[in-house]
Amino acid sequence: MEQFKNLDRALEQIKTKKAVDPELEITDGEGKRVLNPTKEDLNVLKRERNRAEYAAERKAKEGKQNSEIATQNFYQNGGIIEDAFNPLSWVDQKGNFKGIPVYDTPEELVGKIMEWENLMLGKMKSGSDVIPNAELLTMYLGVSPGTIKAWRRGERGEAFKNVIEIELNKIAVVENQLAMKGAIPQVVWATIMNNQHGYTQNSKMEIDVTAKRTPESSETLIKSAKLLP
Repeated sequence: MEQFKNLDRALEQIKTKKAVDPELEITDGEGKRVLNPTKEDLNVLKRERNRAEYAAERKAKEGKQNSEIATQNFYQNGGIIEDAFNPLSWVDQKGNFKGIPVYDTPEELVGKIMEWENLMLGKMKSGSDVIPNAELLTMYLGVSPGTIKAWRRGERGEAFKNVIEIELNKIAVVENQLAMKGAIPQVVWATIMNNQHGYTQNSKMEIDVTAKRTPESSETLIKSAKLLP
């Protein structure tokens, strides 16, 4: 049930008519119906609603700020080494341990992946030589390679599995294109395809060589026979 339902309408009624329509459904912060509210009751609900809205706005603002900070830190000074060993990947700006991120829903995971895609796209468009790979993705998500593998095995369900499979395929597309243009050494590319994307190469090559004699004419056979003792 909707929280603080019809609160503004009830306040308007009690202001103009000095009473609230008994048929009007009014709910509190938990969505429970409030029966025969007084003016003071409605004002208390209004203050509760204002506090709830302020808390939600503050939480959203903090979330946006934290996301922006994470974005800035991820490519600090344009160096991957600085990104990988940035202390803010473990602690916040006050030095408190942030904990390992938990993605409760596939939608939440997709949102974080989209942030990473935008960062990578911006870097590549700006001329950076950074190449998207599974390790960079894992680092940005803040989870372990084992977690990614578990998701790929379907331990969090088909939705998580599909999200990771699709994103790793996107990475493989980029890496394949770069490899074909010589931007990635073939040996490195083959190793990446094997380790990260499940590709295999068959190095066995069979050569079928059969020695054949050209058929000899009858005249040649007769000449050869005369030479025999």
